[in-house]
Amino acid sequence: MRHEREKDTRIRVRDYTWNPREEATRGVVIMRGQYIQVFIPYEKLPQLMQVMLELAEAHTDERTTS
Repeated sequence: MRHEREKDTRIRVRDYTWNPREEATRGVVIMRGQYIQVFIPYEKLPQLMQVMLELAEAHTDERTTS
């Protein structure tokens, strides 16, 4: 019986340089397994983090009031 490899589905966040040979843009990537799912330039990160925090707080508030 052949054993199938388990898929690597871990979610990781890493420092990344997008398009390093032309207009290099520094940022972070969110990866699932070996594949990049999202690239976020560092200048957009604070805005995105604020939105994510607001969503997390709203979710927490929903859970505590239910």
